[in-house]
Amino acid sequence: MLTPSPANAPAREIGKLAGISVSLWTVLIAMSLTLGLREQQKNIMKQAEEEAQTTAGMDLSFRNWIIGHGGIYVPNAGSTPSDTFLGARAQEIKTRSGQSLSLISHAYAMRQLSEARAKQGLPYGRLVSSKPKDPSNAPDEWERSALAGFESGREETLSLHTGSRVRFIRAFRLDATCLSCHTAEESPGGVRGAISVEVPLGDLNAIGGGLRRHWIIGHALLWLSGLLGILLAYKHLKRSEKDLSESEDKYRNLFETSQDALMTLAPPSWAFTSGNTATLAMFRAGSETEFISKGPQDLSPERQPDGRLSSEKAREMIAAALARGANLFEWTHRRITGEDFPADVLLTRMNLGDKVFLQATVRDISERKQEQAKREALLAELKETLAQVKYLSGLIPICASCKKIRNDKGEWETVEHYVTAHSDAKFSHGVCPDCGVKLYGKYYEEKTPENKKGG
Repeated sequence: MLTPSPANAPAREIGKLAGISVSLWTVLIAMSLTLGLREQQKNIMKQAEEEAQTTAGMDLSFRNWIIGHGGIYVPNAGSTPSDTFLGARAQEIKTRSGQSLSLISHAYAMRQLSEARAKQGLPYGRLVSSKPKDPSNAPDEWERSALAGFESGREETLSLHTGSRVRFIRAFRLDATCLSCHTAEESPGGVRGAISVEVPLGDLNAIGGGLRRHWIIGHALLWLSGLLGILLAYKHLKRSEKDLSESEDKYRNLFETSQDALMTLAPPSWAFTSGNTATLAMFRAGSETEFISKGPQDLSPERQPDGRLSSEKAREMIAAALARGANLFEWTHRRITGEDFPADVLLTRMNLGDKVFLQATVRDISERKQEQAKREALLAELKETLAQVKYLSGLIPICASCKKIRNDKGEWETVEHYVTAHSDAKFSHGVCPDCGVKLYGKYYEEKTPENKKGG
C-alpha cells in the first residue's frame, strides 16, 4: 500500500519556503538600502571636504593677495573697528570726498570675511597659530594637535567629519612679506600657522535628505513588488500542490481499491516498494512491510516453465518494459506460503519527475489454466474417439433392384460387404416381418411373439 505523507506537510513546507523567501528578500532590500544610504553619506562628506579644501585655497589666495598689497583700506565704520594689531603701521586716510578709511591686515580681513560667511551658513575659515598675536586666532584642541603635527613635519592637511560639519585644516608657511608683522626669530619657510575651515552640513544634508527619501521610497516599492511576487508564487505553488495532492489521492484510491494486484518496483535493484490490498491477499502477505521485505526472487521459483532461470528472464522482461513502455507476459509466481501459481504480468514504465519506476499488474490465472487443461483433455479424448470411428459420406451408387453397391473399381458388391469394407460397422442377420411373411407364410405369422400373445 502507498503510504502518503501527512496532508498538511507539503503546505507547511511551502509556507516555510515562503517565509524564508520573505526574510531573505527583506534582508537583501535592507542591505541595499543601508549600503546606498551609507554611500550617499560618503558622497556628502566627500563633497563637503572638497568644498573645505576649495575654501581653504581661496582664503589662502585672498590672504596672500592682501599680504602682497601690504593690507587693504576699508571704510572706518562701527562694524569694522581699527586693526589694533598693526601697531605702528596702523594708518587712517581720508578720501577726497572726506570718507575715512582704515588699513587692516590680512588676518583681520579674513576674520571679518569668515564671520560674515558663518552668519550666512556658508563654509568659512580662519587663521590659527600655536603662537597667535591675536587671541581670536588661538587654536582649539583639534587645531592645536594638527599644528603640532605640521610643525613636526607630518602631513600638512587634515580633515574631521562630525555629524553637523566637516572640518579641514591646512598649514601655511612664512614668506619674506610676512616678516614685517612677525618677530625676527621667525624665519621664512617655517610653519607659522594654518587655515582652519568648517563646512556646515545643513544644506548638503537637506539635499541628501531628498535623495535619501527617493532612495527609501524606491526600495520600499521594490520590496513590496518582491513581496507581491512571492505571494503570487506562493499561491501558485499552493494551487499546484493541491492539484498534485488530489491527483495523488485519486491514484492512491485507484491503487488501493483495484481488484488486480498492483505493486511498484524501483531501480536499481528493481525491488518491490509498495503493494495494494489485492497484492497482499494474492501473495499471502500479512502486511505491506512483509511483502516488500521479500525480493522478486523470493516470490518466484528458481526456474520458469520454459526452463530459464527466473532471475535471468526477469531482467529481460524489465528491460523490454523500459524500452517499449509496457510488457505483458505469463509468469509463474510463488506465494509467501510456498505455493506456485501462474499469472499474467503487465509491467508499465512510469515517470515521476526525473525518476523512473515500474508498476506491475498481476492476475492469478490458475482457474483459467485449469479450465484450459480440462478443455485440452476433452479435445484429446474427442480426437482419440474420432480416430476410432469410420463413417461413410458422399454419393453411393446402389442398384434399385438387388440393392448391390458399385465400389470404386466399378464392381458390384453386396451392401454387407461394402459397408464392412468402408466402416467399422458389423452386421448381424435377421428377417424383417415383411420378408418373414413372404418366405414362411402363415407359419411365420403363427410363430411371431405378437401372434402368440393374441392367441
